[in-house]
Amino acid sequence: MILWDSARIPTPHDGFGVKRKGDKEFSANIQLEMNYMPEKYKLSLALMEFLGIEVDTRSRIIAAIWHYVKDRKLQNPDDPSYFNCDPALRKVFGEDKMKFTMVSQKILHHLSPPQPIHLAHKIKLSGNSPARNACYYVLVDVPLPVQRELNDLLATTEKAKDIEACDEAICTSIRLMNIVKEAFFP
Repeated sequence: MILWDSARIPTPHDGFGVKRKGDKEFSANIQLEMNYMPEKYKLSLALMEFLGIEVDTRSRIIAAIWHYVKDRKLQNPDDPSYFNCDPALRKVFGEDKMKFTMVSQKILHHLSPPQPIHLAHKIKLSGNSPARNACYYVLVDVPLPVQRELNDLLATTEKAKDIEACDEAICTSIRLMNIVKEAFFP
C-alpha cells in the first residue's frame, strides 16, 4: 500500500506517479479522498431524496432548504423565525414546526464525509497494452471570490450569533406591527 499525504508536500501538484519493480500482473486499486474547500458532505438518503442533492456544502444545503420553505410559503406569518413543515420536511426533520436557526443543527445527523473515489486498474505485462498513461476526470468546484467571502461569513460563529439576534429583532418588530395593525383596524 502506498499512501500519499498532500499535507506533507507544501507545493501544489498536478499529479503523481508510482513505480514498482515486479514480474507479475496485478490490479492496482486507487482511492482518492477529495479535499473539498469549502468542506462538502454526503447527504443522508432522506435529505438526498428531499433536496435532490447527493454531495454539497453545508451552506448550500441550508440555502436549498430555505428556498424550499420560501417557494412553498411555509414561513409562519405570525412569527417569521419559524416555518411549518410539510410532509416532505416532516420526513427529514420529524417536526411539524421548526425555528429556522435550528436547521443547521438538525441537518448534522444527515451529513457524513463524502465517499472516496475508487479507481481499479489492471497492470498487464503481456498482450496488447493500452496507452501507457491513463487519465481520469474528476469534477471540482472552483469557488468564486464572492462565494469565498460568503463562506467565511457563514463559518464565523460570532457573526452567526449577530445574525440570529438581528433575526429575533426583526421578528419582534413584525409581531409588534401586527399588534398595532390589529388595534388600528378593528
